[in-house]
Amino acid sequence: MLLACFLLVLILALSQPAHAETSKKAIVTTAVLNVRTGPATSYERIGTVTENTVLPVLAEQNGWVQVRLLDGRSAWVCGDYVNVIDASPSLKARVTADVLNVRTGPSTNYDRIGTVTLGTVLPVYYNVGEWLLVDLPDGRSGWISGTYAKIEYPGHVAEGRQVVVDVDALNIHSGPALHHPVIAVVPRRTVADIVTEQDGWLQIKLSSGLVGWVAGQNVSVKPSESGEGGGIDPSAPLFGKVIVVDPGHGGTSTGAIGFSGLLEKHVVLDISLRLAAKLSDAGANVIMTRKGDWTVSLESREIVANSANADLFVSIHANAHINPLIGGTETYYYKGKAASSASYRAAAQIQSELVKALGLRNIGVKHGNFHVIRETNMPAVLAEIAFLSNPAEEALLKTADFREAAARAIFAGILNYFRY
Repeated sequence: MLLACFLLVLILALSQPAHAETSKKAIVTTAVLNVRTGPATSYERIGTVTENTVLPVLAEQNGWVQVRLLDGRSAWVCGDYVNVIDASPSLKARVTADVLNVRTGPSTNYDRIGTVTLGTVLPVYYNVGEWLLVDLPDGRSGWISGTYAKIEYPGHVAEGRQVVVDVDALNIHSGPALHHPVIAVVPRRTVADIVTEQDGWLQIKLSSGLVGWVAGQNVSVKPSESGEGGGIDPSAPLFGKVIVVDPGHGGTSTGAIGFSGLLEKHVVLDISLRLAAKLSDAGANVIMTRKGDWTVSLESREIVANSANADLFVSIHANAHINPLIGGTETYYYKGKAASSASYRAAAQIQSELVKALGLRNIGVKHGNFHVIRETNMPAVLAEIAFLSNPAEEALLKTADFREAAARAIFAGILNYFRY
């Protein structure tokens, strides 16, 4: 009898369908994320995963995502705190260094989980600035520096054909449809090589090496003027501009801390990296005061900008107030220096785009006696995206969509500043 029961249980267990991985991956977008046994906060917490951890997606249900943990277990995470991406890469990266470190996140600040050697070819799923999310030969996912890898494109660039962007700001998508994520934004008159065409969409290659898809209705097609690859028209608004992007705080300076423990230094670094990538693709020379979670003094930030003789300095922050009901967006400039008029114009453009994109209370453009915008010689602004001390706005700041919207809005404001 006992043997029969055991066999019945075994048969039932074997008959249960296994959790098959989908063609998606989930990237954790918050500092620490709880993992649970089921798709709700009422289920038992069985562990945590940290920011930028990449996990295979098993299923999605009511705003929750079932993932495969690094130890092989399946678990559920709240979809608000992960960025789910299509895991069907169209690009590959060939390692160009003798030995290249692979890390758990997109900066040298993250733990090293292995190495790859010269000539190794890896599928590329996603990028944050110069960092590439790749699959390793052993099946794990990790991040490598794109500085030491060469992107290999599917097929060949369509000979003799380029696009010229016809709209003020054109979204570049990861695939040939609007539902695919936006991976870059480029300004009017950007020139890029055509790789291939599909259903009214064009796959293009930018001079930075980025490959993505654009809607054909927003570009003009022309014969290629050279075989050197696409680029930015020298008359484009951001071409050659030196722009310093300053993620506030970092290292021992956490900045504001939200009710759930979200740190300002992490939020603003993510937004800044997204912004830097967009500016670079638009032809700007971008300098970041920090690219990871390390301490940078106010004086050092000023020196970086002044030494580079930058055209614009943009400092990115998240706000806080003792009253948790206070919320909104504001942008500061310093009115007591030679570049104060230009600083105000830049702040006004950025504030306008942030309010439009984020939909938060418009606190306005204000004078602020902050070191980094006071001591820099060039036009300088400091943007306070939203309030970490406001629980509703903290929840927004945790999401990749909100951070991306903020980065795109600041980019649009900068574009307008240099255009007008």
